[in-house]
Amino acid sequence: MTDSKMKHTDAITLLKKEHRNVEAAFAQYEELGLYAHVGKQKSADKICAELILHSQLVEKLFDAKVKVLPEYIEQHVNEEEIEMFPLMKKSKLDLLLLGEKLIERKLQLSRC
Repeated sequence: MTDSKMKHTDAITLLKKEHRNVEAAFAQYEELGLYAHVGKQKSADKICAELILHSQLVEKLFDAKVKVLPEYIEQHVNEEEIEMFPLMKKSKLDLLLLGEKLIERKLQLSRC
């Protein structure tokens, strides 16, 4: 997007474009092979940088989100604990293996 086009872009359009960019970065990460450690690290670094930049931008523009955030978090927790977790327990998922993968991913993300 050129500078002149960016100056005439409304906030919602700009933020949606950023969302699509992050989604594309996640898709690229997922497309990398199982052993593409270097590529995945670079991709994860890019995703982290984009998310940090986006959150800082939105925080400055929309201070009201601080008031909404606790409600969002509560809704998210309820969706997971009330809807998803019971389904996971009933499924044939290997929850121990999934737990190990979650811990591994959390460690990767915390390095960003």
